[in-house]
Amino acid sequence: MSACYGCMKYGVIYVALLFMVTGAAIVALSAYFLLEQDIYLEVAPEDEYLKYGRWFLIVAGCVMLIGGITGCLGGFKQSSSLLSAFFSIVLIISLAELAAGVYIYLNQDEFVRYFRAQMKNSVQNLYGVDEYRTKGWDLMQKGMQCCGATGFRDYNSNILQRQESQGIIDMRLSANSGSYQVPKSCCGDLSESQCESARVISITASIPGIGDVLASSSVYKEGCAEKFIDWMKSKSPYFVGALIGIGSVQILCLLFTCILICAYRSRRSTYKN
Repeated sequence: MSACYGCMKYGVIYVALLFMVTGAAIVALSAYFLLEQDIYLEVAPEDEYLKYGRWFLIVAGCVMLIGGITGCLGGFKQSSSLLSAFFSIVLIISLAELAAGVYIYLNQDEFVRYFRAQMKNSVQNLYGVDEYRTKGWDLMQKGMQCCGATGFRDYNSNILQRQESQGIIDMRLSANSGSYQVPKSCCGDLSESQCESARVISITASIPGIGDVLASSSVYKEGCAEKFIDWMKSKSPYFVGALIGIGSVQILCLLFTCILICAYRSRRSTYKN
């Protein structure tokens, strides 16, 4: 029987270590985004997800970190009090995950609309301004063979175009005021000279209905938002499987912790008697 308790004990400790590492990573990442001069809040000051989301992640990370520490200490010291605190934290996190999953499922259309809007906002206000997001967009556009969030027309209203800036990247206003340029990552496998010509888009090509006819056939026309959403949907069975796996581990952790709490309390009462 002691061997079974030992397996349960180290199983709880391993899960607690995972909680502790994950919590520390979430806190560190959230603190980084909180402390940096975030361009997102400059271009979307009314976005509540962005304003409060990082604080929520910091709180959640701290709770996971504290839970992991109490779980490790409770397992090593065989303390029913610390394990009870760990049990409560894991139970709260599990219920919060379940509630969040149900909420996201019931409001998935709203989240999809929000995701599209944020991607378009990123193209129009952050591409060419933030180096890392610019590189991310270039990688996505090359890899998924797409251009912009909803299509190549998104770059007609990019912040560098609006400010008539020469910018920090290869997408500036053309000498011809009746045209604009899309990034080279929208060109596909064209040569340098072919890309330079193909990525110059006439303003008239941004008119819905006739734009796809007037725009160069060598430039990707499909938006990355829909392609990314389709990719996420194709991978949904893997995400569901991962969530089921995580939930199963948490349920086992709660069960093992509960058994250990009862065993340690029973042992303590036996010693007292």
